[in-house]
Amino acid sequence: MRAHDHPRDPRPADVRAIATALDALDVETLRARFDPGAVAAVDIYPAIWTNGDDKFDYLMSHFSELCRFYRAAAVNGQAVLLAIT
Repeated sequence: MRAHDHPRDPRPADVRAIATALDALDVETLRARFDPGAVAAVDIYPAIWTNGDDKFDYLMSHFSELCRFYRAAAVNGQAVLLAIT
């Protein structure tokens, strides 16, 4: 089993720190640093990064949802179970 296969369980204090860090990210900086070729080169799912369309908006829609999720968990004092498979 690979290290990233193990579930993580950030506690409420960790969730608040993650939410704060996510909220501090600047969209324009993320856009400037986004490199679809690099993402494709390391085989990040889904394999859509170099098909000619601008995938930043696709990525940001999911990122925005992630931010909302962590913000809501932080406000409600909840922990989060995280598993990357």
